[in-house]
Amino acid sequence: MSLAFYIQIFILAAVLCLGQIFVFDLIHITGFGKVMVYPLLLLLIPTYVPSLIVMLIGFAIGFVMDFLLGTGGLHTAAMTFMGFSRNYIIQMIMPNLSNENRDKLIMEEMGINRFILLIFLSMLVHQFVYYFIERFSFHSFIYTLRRIGTGTLLSSFVISLIALLIVNIDKRKGRL
Repeated sequence: MSLAFYIQIFILAAVLCLGQIFVFDLIHITGFGKVMVYPLLLLLIPTYVPSLIVMLIGFAIGFVMDFLLGTGGLHTAAMTFMGFSRNYIIQMIMPNLSNENRDKLIMEEMGINRFILLIFLSMLVHQFVYYFIERFSFHSFIYTLRRIGTGTLLSSFVISLIALLIVNIDKRKGRL
């Protein structure tokens, strides 16, 4: 990976985190989940990166979001668990995925359909952890499940659009 790749990832991280704080976190659909776009950062990490590193990156991203949003560990726990489950989800979707081509983004390796499935399953894990820790009770179980479902669908849709935008930008630059 080149220095330009790391600079692009850093810029994308800043844009997604700022977009989450100043745009998506202010969108409230009463009784339904929130749109969360910052988990895309974990999904763009190449497949050859070890799970421990992915978990540490997820912890760092979640910690920054908790610090900026004042959510007391919700994002940290959800992102760390998402980082833990990421490689298992990838193995479930594509058991024969090789790590030979280290210069490709994960969405190039998997193909866009499987990458969207990865987005959906990863966001389901993320939203499940986030909302059950937020509620910390089975008192309103149906309400929590509704928030998990709608949050997963909304977030997966927006993240998929952003991922497709990234692929189109890379195609225009001649990288794909």
